[in-house]
Amino acid sequence: MKYEIKHPVINDDRMIVWRGCERRSWPSQIVVSPKTQIPILILHGEGQRNMLDIFLSVAYDFYYDALNHKRTFKIIPEEHKQQVEEQQAVMPLSKEIKNARTQNLRYPGKVLAIERQDHLESNLLVISDSANNRVIVINEETMECEATIGNGKVGLVDGSYSEVQFHFP
Repeated sequence: MKYEIKHPVINDDRMIVWRGCERRSWPSQIVVSPKTQIPILILHGEGQRNMLDIFLSVAYDFYYDALNHKRTFKIIPEEHKQQVEEQQAVMPLSKEIKNARTQNLRYPGKVLAIERQDHLESNLLVISDSANNRVIVINEETMECEATIGNGKVGLVDGSYSEVQFHFP
């Protein structure tokens, strides 16, 4: 759910999958067959989106019929994503997403400590709250929130604290 990623991602810190698939470059993308669990496409480097889109559309049609199961996801062209996101905004959220959104911080990314200075009464902690698309300013002594910067929407918009929009800061 971090950064609104909904596809599987492998954290391969011991490089077991990396070595098993004989990876030699980063980033690498591997598409695994749902039937045989072996790689059916390996892409190296960046800029492979068009190739991946074409391959996935063909593979999806092939495996959907072969596996005879209900659709698990829908491939949406980039130009239609905004429209789909607007429609999904009114759809009910999953239990995991509801739970994550009720937490104070969702994937805090970075922390900046600002020491007390002439114009500051106390030390401050500035925390990027990545999944909530905001920045929180905390008084280090009282642990109270001094300011919330960002309206929570994904975007790159300048403005006041309540108007500004971040893209997963």
